[in-house]
Amino acid sequence: MTDGCFSFTVETARFEEMATPCHDMLDNNYSHTEVRQLTKDEPITYEPPKKRKLKSFNWSRDNKGRYRQHIINNITIEFEPTV
Repeated sequence: MTDGCFSFTVETARFEEMATPCHDMLDNNYSHTEVRQLTKDEPITYEPPKKRKLKSFNWSRDNKGRYRQHIINNITIEFEPTV
């Protein structure tokens, strides 16, 4: 098994207003949260549509890298992956 578990806060997910977490109910009423991309003109409280892919300035290659690094730097490891 190689699965672990980590978490991060809503504040962390909203880094530089590039994305926001949204409740995304799965089958059988399982609770799930998905982080979705925002455009520059959408407020941080907006719930973007599911599966939307943006090619705007907010999601340039550099910004994606900075966003991912921010998440990595701010996660809490709940339990380590096992091998």
